[in-house]
Amino acid sequence: MARIGAPDGGSKPRRVLFRADASEAIGTGHVVRCLALAAELERRGIEPWFATRRAVGDLSHLIAARGYQVVRLEGPAADEAAEIRSSLPQQRRGRPFAALVMDHYGLGEEWLKAARNLATLRLVIDDLADRRLTCEVVVNANLGVSPADYADLAAPATRLLVGTRFVLLRQPFLTARKAGRRPVGAVENVLVSMGGGDPFGATAKAVAAARSALPEARIVVVLGALCHVDPAFGPEIEVHRAIEAEAMASLMSDADIVIGAGGTTSWERCALGRPSVIVRVADNQNANATGLAAAGAAIDGGAAGTLDIGALAGLIGELAADVARRGDMSDRAWELIDGRGVERVANQIDGVRVRKAAWSDGRLLWRWANDPGTRAASLHSEPIPYPEHEEWLRARLADRSCLFLIGETGAGPIGQVRFEAQDDGAEVSISVAPEHRGTVGSLLLASALRRFSARSPRADVIARVKVDNGASRRVFEQAGFRLVGDNGGVLLYRSPASTRTAVALEVVGK
Repeated sequence: MARIGAPDGGSKPRRVLFRADASEAIGTGHVVRCLALAAELERRGIEPWFATRRAVGDLSHLIAARGYQVVRLEGPAADEAAEIRSSLPQQRRGRPFAALVMDHYGLGEEWLKAARNLATLRLVIDDLADRRLTCEVVVNANLGVSPADYADLAAPATRLLVGTRFVLLRQPFLTARKAGRRPVGAVENVLVSMGGGDPFGATAKAVAAARSALPEARIVVVLGALCHVDPAFGPEIEVHRAIEAEAMASLMSDADIVIGAGGTTSWERCALGRPSVIVRVADNQNANATGLAAAGAAIDGGAAGTLDIGALAGLIGELAADVARRGDMSDRAWELIDGRGVERVANQIDGVRVRKAAWSDGRLLWRWANDPGTRAASLHSEPIPYPEHEEWLRARLADRSCLFLIGETGAGPIGQVRFEAQDDGAEVSISVAPEHRGTVGSLLLASALRRFSARSPRADVIARVKVDNGASRRVFEQAGFRLVGDNGGVLLYRSPASTRTAVALEVVGK
């Protein structure tokens, strides 16, 4: 598996190319979610570039406003890789990008093969599972998708990141989520937003339906950047156009009901726990709307092209009158999206580097060790006094048989892994920093196992995990560890040297 993080943490700039389009015909969702990932990579010191095809509504101005380089494509799709290369400064012509992120339904295997000389790692953001993808990583964050959907579409070595844990949420929505949910009660605020464009005029119909069902409610409308019609709603309707994500997150957080499209914004509504009625403005939103409705996280209001105002008003009125249903819908939506998908996908691109622990890591390690979640998962759960921690750390650093590693990404230190010599190999223990828990454990373990295997290629590795620590069990099992025993609720796992290295290279990030 290709990794772009320089093992030595050197200063050579790292660049990632995003290939995504926006237009009045296809909407803005592909570019919006790529911008969410680009912002996280930029925070880690990785430079985002975009290649996008010239079109009405291509959002190139928005990309450039973020300070990113934009290559505006004009030639045939088959020649895009060459066109991108020709637009770069001469010194970047070798393999100019560390990674390529493709988010485009119209590009597939042939395009990815041609793009192989652009980047070390190719990551595809997909929704359809309808074509072969020759790449290292596939991300499909939709409901109901499974690795089996790509059995005949991707190579066995391709990492498949599937499910809503990998939804690419923009940072303002994660910030708003951390602030908590608006309580479910009387319906005072209704938000209507059909995403980047509104080709079927669904906004006007949704406003009419909401006004009919809830004449006393405050109705707020957000028109997307590609919506060129200004419906005459009247002075009592609050209208915003093409607002920034921070403002959108605020309006969405305040809404008691949201009527909106079934694309990217549906995940944002879920992350904030907002009861919603989905209006499908494109065919590729059908599965999403159906899945969210089946999960009890939204109501499927139907396709925008055949939207009936009276029927929609009925759905809105029923939902507004049923406080218990809205409370349950809020809970289901909140549980679907934890907001950490951008971090998980960025970790795949950034990579995890490991280095030997040092005395200067003492305070950081002590803070990690005394986190309540770490103590609960440990075999000994009592808090650790700092003098005792110092004595322990001094002994570990002095022990030449102990390999003590700190894992890092561009976001900083993310956890620690220790290998301590035993009669029959080495025992491994791992803990992830509280702020990164649930996003990087498998990648951290895989990177540490590679380092250990280089030092001790013939040594088996064992791990001891509490039976109720499901997260750690999954991390070790995905790294190829085999369950070999149970000692009073403490499970014993073993990773034979003969199989460890190959498996470690293919671990799916958590």
